[in-house]
Amino acid sequence: MLTPYLIVFKLLVNRDGSSSWKEHFQLPWYLIAFVLITVFISFVSILENIVNQIELAGKYILTIAMVAIGLKLRFSTLLNSGKKGLLFGLIIFAIQIVLVGLLLLL
Repeated sequence: MLTPYLIVFKLLVNRDGSSSWKEHFQLPWYLIAFVLITVFISFVSILENIVNQIELAGKYILTIAMVAIGLKLRFSTLLNSGKKGLLFGLIIFAIQIVLVGLLLLL
């Protein structure tokens, strides 16, 4: 559903522009790769062991990306952006901690 959504989103954003319909179907390379891999996996059977290794690698890559985002974050920037935003972030963090705790108890 990501690809159709992106096409519709580009169509809505560029609605006022005089761009051609072909420009709405110009997708980023990673999205094209995602579609190709999805089609490939639909028609080709892959060993479960390989799928597990790919899933594990994906989790590591996602973790590294989240750490990179977190390392760019500065507390002073958060404080300067406003106390309401910081309070909102702390409330969301607390809710997540409580939910994880409840899930672990189940």
